[in-house]
Amino acid sequence: GLEVAKGLASSFKPTATQPKLTIVLTSRDVDKGKDAVATVLKSAGQLATAGTVTVDLQPLDLNSDGSIAAFTDTIQSKYRRLDVLIN
Repeated sequence: GLEVAKGLASSFKPTATQPKLTIVLTSRDVDKGKDAVATVLKSAGQLATAGTVTVDLQPLDLNSDGSIAAFTDTIQSKYRRLDVLIN
């Protein structure tokens, strides 16, 4: 998943209909998640600096029904749609 996110971030080409890209990363361990966010933003380079590519870290433990429910609620309330889901 991290390699795919890095690839998306580094190859994103803004268009009139899709001017920005937001990648939502999940992690059980927030500190490891922050490291992953930094890695993806580094791959995005100038696109991240310009705010064209952003990364949102959300906690998610797939072994916890409560964590899954909280993640689902956050995604539904924060984003209009989810275009791609990578596990």
